Amino acid sequence: MTDPGEDTVPREGTTFLLPFRRERLLHFLPRRAKVAEIGVAQGHFAREIFFRTFPKQLSLVDCWTALDRSDRYNDADMPQDLQDRRYKQVTRFFRPLGLVSDVRIIKAYSADAAVDVPDGTFDWIFIDGDHAEEAVLEDLKAWAPKVADDGFILGHDFAPFSQKHHGVVRAVRRFLDAHPHHRLLAITGEQYATYVIAKAPEAERVKRFVETIIHRVPFKVLLDRETVFSLRQERIRSKKLVRSALFYVGRDNPPI
Repeated sequence: MTDPGEDTVPREGTTFLLPFRRERLLHFLPRRAKVAEIGVAQGHFAREIFFRTFPKQLSLVDCWTALDRSDRYNDADMPQDLQDRRYKQVTRFFRPLGLVSDVRIIKAYSADAAVDVPDGTFDWIFIDGDHAEEAVLEDLKAWAPKVADDGFILGHDFAPFSQKHHGVVRAVRRFLDAHPHHRLLAITGEQYATYVIAKAPEAERVKRFVETIIHRVPFKVLLDRETVFSLRQERIRSKKLVRSALFYVGRDNPPI
């Protein structure tokens, strides 16, 4: 264990770049916790959350409604018959799991669903809905208060390799600018990266999260704030490498 006097939270303004995908990141998060996923689609990652963390309560929020969002990066412009099949697929799979966990499937727009949730309900949340900048920012504003003070806010597609993904990066930056006491703790080093925000960086649960990374991850990189928002990526196109990317780090990269 770390010496009691040692600071186990990264220096202010720094972020871990972790050399693995979001599935492995789940093992560093609280188990038997109260969790919400906003943006479920067919439920693939919801299954990973369930079987890797065994949540005490899992809320799955998605509108499963076809919308005209062809100008945005998301699944909302999928036809309604496909949305219906996805909803049935999720309900068919997760409802039997209610025997071992409190699984709540909420078919609603994310902002509407958040209204009925008391503040501080969840230990952590995972946001993966509409990826347009204003939509991501709306989800962060709506759902961050629903997370406990010592909890975590995670989100998908912090992936600056195309204009379609810049909305997530910009929204996260704007959210952190408006909440200077929150901290961007980590991003995963993969093609479609996941970000982790701590609401209270000095909280004991956050320190345990960081301490576990320090002890269990043999190689990690610490980036300062400006570098995080100046990252550039290039997708590696290979059938042998799934969702892999090169990261370009340099001060000459303008921030997104």
